Amino acid sequence: MPVPMTLAQAAGLRAAPGTVVRVSLGLGPVRLQAPCRVVDVVDEAARAGSAYGTLPGHPGSGEQRFLLEQADDGVLTSSVTASSRPASGLARAGGPVTRRLQDAIASRYLAALARPRVTRLG
Repeated sequence: MPVPMTLAQAAGLRAAPGTVVRVSLGLGPVRLQAPCRVVDVVDEAARAGSAYGTLPGHPGSGEQRFLLEQADDGVLTSSVTASSRPASGLARAGGPVTRRLQDAIASRYLAALARPRVTRLG
């Protein structure tokens, strides 16, 4: 049985393979909708995960991959791989603010790791 939820889903991001999702970015009432598409899904006995790519209208251009792997000894390892660059004038002009938003998103992923919901794959 594969992992019932990926790290992205544990962090509050819900999507099915091939789905376009809109991630809400911002602080308080100031929100920016950032469209992404699921570009890859891993659904294997000991590996599960997904990759998201940004779409036009997203302030950044890039991809993020979330992967959970279970070794033969039962140890569960998670990884997040990301590459991005500013895609809009607003993101480029944002400088440190843009970076803080990226840090806030990364914090959501780390918080999801702090509350594991899966102890074994398969």
